[in-house]
Amino acid sequence: MLSWFANLRVRSKVLVAPGFMILVLIGVGFFAWSTQRAGQTNINAIMAGPVRQAATVADFNNSTWTMQVLLYRLMATAANESDANKIKALAGEAPKCWV
Repeated sequence: MLSWFANLRVRSKVLVAPGFMILVLIGVGFFAWSTQRAGQTNINAIMAGPVRQAATVADFNNSTWTMQVLLYRLMATAANESDANKIKALAGEAPKCWV
């Protein structure tokens, strides 16, 4: 079965090993490329789903806390202040936070 290999010249026999290694390295490179591509597909799916939802929830939570702080400041100022212009100016700050 390997009689064809025995009939080759020495130079051809020596070049078979590097040729085989080149084919193996191309195969390993293709495997690594396909694995990275599959991993990137999984990362894109995660970023489009749960991560984006978590970012949206975090933004909403931040807005909620900001509005609670402004409402608390408004209530504290209204309870302790008799100047209506100062209370109106403080009340005007709340809608600016939503923009």
